[in-house]
Amino acid sequence: MRKFAFALLAIFFATVSYAQDDTAAMTDTTAVQSDAKKFSFGFKANVNFASERNAPESRSRTGFAAGFFAEVKLNHRLSLQPELLYSQQGSFQYLYKGVKTKGDNTLQYDYINLPILLKIYVMQDKLSIEVGPQFGYMVSHKEKREPSRQTPRVEKLKKEWMNEFDVSAAIGVSYKCYGPFDIYARYTYGFTDIYKGDIAGMIEADPQKRYFIDNKNSVIQIGLGARF
Repeated sequence: MRKFAFALLAIFFATVSYAQDDTAAMTDTTAVQSDAKKFSFGFKANVNFASERNAPESRSRTGFAAGFFAEVKLNHRLSLQPELLYSQQGSFQYLYKGVKTKGDNTLQYDYINLPILLKIYVMQDKLSIEVGPQFGYMVSHKEKREPSRQTPRVEKLKKEWMNEFDVSAAIGVSYKCYGPFDIYARYTYGFTDIYKGDIAGMIEADPQKRYFIDNKNSVIQIGLGARF
């Protein structure tokens, strides 16, 4: 996991470096933008409303995401924005299997995500549309059970059940408001199964195994960014 985290960091900074070099190559003596306007770096945090597409009786899990971003202006309309985020995802479910286990169940999947977004400004230096791929690595996978008549417990899901890598598409809007602050909203649509395709053969015969087939991440994010 440590090696992968270093790899994501390397990709993040390599993307920023490449974008800066590309921007410098595109500019000429007629350019009037300062270096500060061409490149900015900051911290962002948001609320996640995460769920699992295709999972029966799935509800959203409320979590958070936080990390760093960089924005490199390509021209007055386009920017490249790579990000590196820690993100709480998963889903919330109600337990119905008998009186003893009735209660709440939260599937907790935490990721390190690397979105690489193209920002298209529809209002110069203010309102932009963001779109691009997101690559994720699952760093934690737990199930939190809170049965109504039993002691709550947290169980780590078996590593061999999980797809550690995730590929998603991200789309959203961002608005530069007062001072160094941005507000944004985003939706990420996962393409990768959360659980491995042969999970039905890994777990005991149980009607509940249907909860683990063909599930994919789906996350709505609303947050705030601050530029240094």
